[in-house]
Amino acid sequence: MPYCANCGCKLSENCNFCPQCGQSIKQERQEPESIAPPEENIPPRTTALPLHKKDHTFTLLDSGEVFNKVYKIEKVIGKDNDGISYLAFDERNGNRCSLKLFFQSYFDNVDKLFGAIVRMSKIKAVKHPNIAKVYEVNQTHKPAFIVSEYIDGLTLQEVKDQFPELFTEEYVRVIAGQIVSASLAIRKAGLAVRTLGLQNIVRTEEGNIIILSTGINYDVRDESEDIFTIGIVLAKLFTKSTFYETIYVPLKLLSKKFDYISGITIGVNEILAECLHRKAEQRYASFDELAKALDKLKPIQQNDIYVSADEGVTPFIDQNEMTLPTKKLDIYFWGIIIFILVFICIALTTNLLDAVFGNKNAPLKFTGFMTGLTDSTAELSSIADDNYRDIKTESKTYSRKKSTLSSNPTVTTVYVNPNVTIPAAQSAINTSGDIQNTNVIKNQTPSQKRQVTPDNLVYIYGDTYAYGTLHKNVRENASLNGFYMSINEVTQAEWTKYMRRVTCSNIGDNLPVDNISWFDAIIYCNSRSEAEGLAPCYKIMGFGASRIVTCNFKVNGYRLPTEAEWEYAARGNKYSPYSGADSPDLVGWYKDNASAHIHPVKFKTANAFGLYDMTGNVAEWCWDWYDANYPKSMPFINPTGPELGNLKVIRGGSIESAKGSSLEVIYRNKGVPFKSYKFVGFRVVRGK
Repeated sequence: MPYCANCGCKLSENCNFCPQCGQSIKQERQEPESIAPPEENIPPRTTALPLHKKDHTFTLLDSGEVFNKVYKIEKVIGKDNDGISYLAFDERNGNRCSLKLFFQSYFDNVDKLFGAIVRMSKIKAVKHPNIAKVYEVNQTHKPAFIVSEYIDGLTLQEVKDQFPELFTEEYVRVIAGQIVSASLAIRKAGLAVRTLGLQNIVRTEEGNIIILSTGINYDVRDESEDIFTIGIVLAKLFTKSTFYETIYVPLKLLSKKFDYISGITIGVNEILAECLHRKAEQRYASFDELAKALDKLKPIQQNDIYVSADEGVTPFIDQNEMTLPTKKLDIYFWGIIIFILVFICIALTTNLLDAVFGNKNAPLKFTGFMTGLTDSTAELSSIADDNYRDIKTESKTYSRKKSTLSSNPTVTTVYVNPNVTIPAAQSAINTSGDIQNTNVIKNQTPSQKRQVTPDNLVYIYGDTYAYGTLHKNVRENASLNGFYMSINEVTQAEWTKYMRRVTCSNIGDNLPVDNISWFDAIIYCNSRSEAEGLAPCYKIMGFGASRIVTCNFKVNGYRLPTEAEWEYAARGNKYSPYSGADSPDLVGWYKDNASAHIHPVKFKTANAFGLYDMTGNVAEWCWDWYDANYPKSMPFINPTGPELGNLKVIRGGSIESAKGSSLEVIYRNKGVPFKSYKFVGFRVVRGK
């Protein structure tokens, strides 16, 4: 099979010109003259004939053929844009070597030829333990060639594909240092590595890394291009994705911001992001800077591991392994399928599960496709030990009032009990942890009236307040029972005591847990209640995203705070925009002071109720469904949120929140209950 001597493109037997570079072939090809068979005393040809000026084709050298009277060909190693590489033996000393023959197009003009001669001479002078040695460079031979050291081993691409477990972050850091050091020596020699790839780097049996001469370029360009190339090489080595070849493609990386690699330290990700920045001026200015950045990396144990919210990529399915269903299924199979579908429809549209497994005296009724749960203020207003206080309405009798939870006509109407008398708060906690009666509330200092229980809870007195606004002299629109609330967000140590460990944004026992869904928080509350001998508040029916959760506010177990309870507790009897302060720096970690890291709980100042981190650090799940119009029509006594919804309320802001409205105690956010979010955690409350 002939090849174009100008560019190396494979040619058909009768073509007139090269389809890739347009080089004329047939018109200038010299037909070989007929040659008589050699006489017996004439030895056969052992040297590849140099290409004639008018001969624009060539064929690959065969195994056993000798090139330039010295190099005996063993096999073809590879082909690139510059030429073809062979594994050969130097017959002078018997050493194996790598022989590269350059295409004629590489020397297509005088200027390029002169520059190539100069630069190819420089490569012979490069001496570095991580670069293959160059033995001979001949630019005047037709074709020009270069002979370098042959490295016995596997390329990094072969190792990556066959033994991916070898590429731990610790080992890749070592490889990165060797590659950058070698690239620095190549640049100082006036050469480049802009086309270096995993296929040009060999790992020896001893574990050392050697850059082959095929990975060195002679057309020197801006150093930022070489740094971008090295960034791609390192990103492929650090990632654990099997699709690294399709993810780290130059055109893709130049079109969008670099996505951090999950499972490696943030420090390494920052270095890769600077190497692979879309703008050349934002990358490292030189390999010296890149080498210094690698040297300054903290040990893995002292650095935070970055974990992406997307844990992996769905693998492709091998169509050959897919089993096709049988074409003829019997009637029993379809009967079972229909029965299951009917049962699911009944379970989702009625209270069947509750009637069977819960309250067996409850009548079976149609509820519709419930995406949420029914909350009622009556469920809280009937608690025996009410702890309300409303100084404006004490000793008054309420007339019967009707309030609707939302404008949705399908939502059930809720009535406020007209006979509920709102007494002064009666429960306080003494130093022994026992509840006692007292009528002194407003005049006590926080230290006098806020004693923390052994299980890290503080008692919050019931009261009325102006929900949803920080303006003074506004008529109160919410009245609450007293309740206990944890003084800090649930920590990772508290979480792992009852639940499986989750992938948090930052790791630490005293750091708040995050990356958990609303359903996860509900399950934690029940698990902790059962472990401490308390009655669980939540009843969970169904499975997956379609689970239905109801709450019994009368029992003594742990639960999430209602949105009204959370806002009241966060205020701490103040009109301040943040949790008990006019400035967020005093009470919370947020975007301007957190340095993009979650911080240990209870490091900032507590509010007047003794609660920490109600502003910032991680945002917190609440019980309520989210409805933007709900505050306009919510019940006055113990509001528990809309009856139905698709999103759950999130409060408090996080380290991603900037100073301003999104960090204030009245700011309302929302999330899908079955999804987990970075920097979103929770705290617990108890009614008794």
